[in-house]
Amino acid sequence: MKYRVVHIVSNEKFIKPFIELINNNFNTSDHLFLNISNLNKKKFPLPKQNNIVEFKLNLNSSKNFFILWKEVSRYLKDSDKVIVHGAFTGSFNKYLYFNPSILSKAYWVLWGGDLYQPIISPAETWKQKIHQFFDNKIKERFAGYITFIKGDYELAKKLYGAKGKYYECIMYPSNLYNELTLPDVSKKMLTVLVGNSADPTNNHEETFKKLSMLKDKSFNIICPLSYGDRTHAEKIKQLGKSMFGNRFAALVDFMPFTEYLKILANVDIAIFAHERQQAMGNTITLLGLGKKVYMRNDITPFSLFKSLDINVFNVNVLELELLDQVTVSKNKKNVKRYFSKVNLVKQLQRIFEG
Repeated sequence: MKYRVVHIVSNEKFIKPFIELINNNFNTSDHLFLNISNLNKKKFPLPKQNNIVEFKLNLNSSKNFFILWKEVSRYLKDSDKVIVHGAFTGSFNKYLYFNPSILSKAYWVLWGGDLYQPIISPAETWKQKIHQFFDNKIKERFAGYITFIKGDYELAKKLYGAKGKYYECIMYPSNLYNELTLPDVSKKMLTVLVGNSADPTNNHEETFKKLSMLKDKSFNIICPLSYGDRTHAEKIKQLGKSMFGNRFAALVDFMPFTEYLKILANVDIAIFAHERQQAMGNTITLLGLGKKVYMRNDITPFSLFKSLDINVFNVNVLELELLDQVTVSKNKKNVKRYFSKVNLVKQLQRIFEG
């Protein structure tokens, strides 16, 4: 059976909701989802549906390159479009390099880590340099680049010489505005969220130091550490407790999304000190709730929010003051307008039909 659009996916937390969005808003016979990496299949299982194909092996592993070639070619050769959700180093990147006819109709959904790979992990060994060669070549020649952060597309042109077309798209339901009714609660202590995961790129230590130097200590800290490096998570947990005592709480266990939203609803100020595009789902939700968000002013999301007339603040000028009501109302209105399901479906329609 021929599918117009074939999605190359993996078991990540936002893929299942994306598949459900596509199947609920588009013709399911047009879309096929090929799960080429099953590394997180127990943690983030995909639904059992006719337009989802899963493999027993991790086909994105180098040792399974020829099996991947055999398995995916029959689905891709007759498709109109191939959408690659995250172009990380692996067998599929090499497959695209050796199949220019497939690459010429492939579209890269930029996740962040895949875009910044040469910056995060510069190739040092000959093996890494070979992997990077294939990555760089295909990232230059995709037919399209999908992201709602124009600055990331500009960076793809700078890093890889990307020549394909830019497609603006929110892409995942995790990036949508969430309508929540907040309880009217008077609090003596502010709640400050630091980071979104246990990844070292959150720069927790830097943020903790800035918070510890503030004269006003009337704040509690919540630090999500359930996602990412476990050893680093424990290190940050112990550091937070040693610096802030019982004012510090680490979130170390995975929880349902609805429960996590309740925690975000209780946050007053969020601090994301990432040096690149990360934590966008968290940021969008918090801004839509009228919360104050700090981030670096030299990263691409800062420029994005400014272009949408949504106020975010420079993490290097940290002040624990709440937003005024005029700014809260403006941020909520602009987040709700842009990060809506209606807008997302329209953006996806343009990609599928363009």
